[in-house]
Amino acid sequence: MLPDSWATPAVAIGMVGVVAYIMRRGDPGRPWRGALLVTGTAFLLLTPGYSWYALLLVALVALDGR
Repeated sequence: MLPDSWATPAVAIGMVGVVAYIMRRGDPGRPWRGALLVTGTAFLLLTPGYSWYALLLVALVALDGR
């Protein structure tokens, strides 16, 4: 695992990497797919305190048709 002092830069680098991937490879006709990947990554890296925030992911999955 990473030392605590590396946590914020690691999360920032991870999020910038995912957003850059979506900006480069994302489908403009299906923006919810990119939103799903970015939001899911943010939840994975940041772990929000309230579980009901995951309802946003449920809505994005429903839009994507998965």
